[in-house]
Amino acid sequence: SNGATAIFHTSTGERHGGNRLEIVGTKGRLTAEERVLTIFDGKQVLSRTPYPDRGEQHVGILKNFTEGIRTGSPLLAPGYEGIREAELCDGAYLSAWTGKPAQIPTDEALFDRLLEERRAISKHKSGGEKPAPGGIYIDRWSNS
Repeated sequence: SNGATAIFHTSTGERHGGNRLEIVGTKGRLTAEERVLTIFDGKQVLSRTPYPDRGEQHVGILKNFTEGIRTGSPLLAPGYEGIREAELCDGAYLSAWTGKPAQIPTDEALFDRLLEERRAISKHKSGGEKPAPGGIYIDRWSNS
């Protein structure tokens, strides 16, 4: 309502993707990237402060999940958090498709209908490209 714009991009499929948080306002910009927090006032960098690595990330989540199964210990990322992330993603798509703000949780019937419309006109059709062993995208993560 105040005219602010936000862009949110996330992916679990980028092999060499980066982790960056940037907040831009009328008086400057704050960027957190490669474990450095930078504050810029529009003319110069006011500060550049390193911050520590936050742990094992995905490996730690997998270890915690395994321990949760084995011992019943609390999960760092329980399933309902994944559902919330999926709802946020669906809401972003629905907003882009309709040109209107989306409510969370989204209107599932509307989302499914609009998604199906896009599938119907998609240029990619199954049957052309043969999947590689281990999945069609396995080469993205190979070391060769």
